[in-house]
Amino acid sequence: MALPGASDSYLFSVRAIRDKAHLDFIDGNDILFHAKPLQEHGWIVFNSFLGGAWQPEARLPLDPADFAAPIRLGLALGPGGLVLRVNDRPELDYPLDLARLAAARVRHGTSIAPILPAAEEQIAIRILAADIMHLAAEVTLPGGDWAKEAVQDGAAFLLSIDGRPAGRTPLAALRPAEGGTLPLRMTFGRGAFVCDGMVAELVLERQGQRWTLATAPLRSRFTGGLDRCNEAMVRGFAANPALPGQPVMVDVFINGTYQGSTRADRPRPDLAEFGADYAHSGFEFTFARPIHLPVSADAFVSVRVRDTDLDLANSPWWVCRAVTRDSLLQLEAPQPPARDAAAQPALS
Repeated sequence: MALPGASDSYLFSVRAIRDKAHLDFIDGNDILFHAKPLQEHGWIVFNSFLGGAWQPEARLPLDPADFAAPIRLGLALGPGGLVLRVNDRPELDYPLDLARLAAARVRHGTSIAPILPAAEEQIAIRILAADIMHLAAEVTLPGGDWAKEAVQDGAAFLLSIDGRPAGRTPLAALRPAEGGTLPLRMTFGRGAFVCDGMVAELVLERQGQRWTLATAPLRSRFTGGLDRCNEAMVRGFAANPALPGQPVMVDVFINGTYQGSTRADRPRPDLAEFGADYAHSGFEFTFARPIHLPVSADAFVSVRVRDTDLDLANSPWWVCRAVTRDSLLQLEAPQPPARDAAAQPALS
């Protein structure tokens, strides 16, 4: 929802009705608009959560048959807020601050789906990968003049992570062809806060309106390992097979305490046989202070991909293991010679 006069529609599936799923427009800590069908009460409720408190509810009664099929909720921006239409019921005005509504983000579960206009509904999205570094997808556009007109309108694909903006790619940059399938790859900026388990949302923006096309949880898969570690440094490699050529950031820890981060972009000609991009996936990190190696203390180095809980192979690497006085004495004590069990006298 961006401009007065814009409209949008959402479909609450039977599962959404059963699970009491809800649609929210959020601005900061406030829920400007909240919609949820309540079958046990026989109505759909609309509400707002402002300043830490729920506001008075607006309720629209529905028939039992309405809850046995998906419920369509139409939203339009009126002069003083939202104009609501549920199925074929009369319109209902819901007052809202239009300035805040324009900046709000939409949150809903997968059982609630935005209803696209007829042409945009023909867009097909196939998400190939979604991890902490990027989202890759294949986009099939409608035929006819849709792509040409959408480019003229300045249409763009937006990427958000848990509702926060994370990227924007103009449709014109993809050089669309009529009814063609386009590769879409969107990487996150260095300052973006992302981690596994968050949800990526791919949105089409056109003429001030936005429609969610697809969502996917972030699931990262990396390859890498440690191949040398001592009291002064650690060395290894790390790569993202789904994003070749893009260096991976790794975090280094000593006994669980963060030491720093480094980029895995050093030459590794020994890995070139696995692909040209692996030939520049190495890293080497020198500790600010060499690890102290007393006899009675453990020291281990861990390296994991940044913003994940994925440790590289051979991590943790034990640099030193504690040795107690008793274990030292046991090592130093003379051991009796082993005897052949067959030569022992039988017990009687």
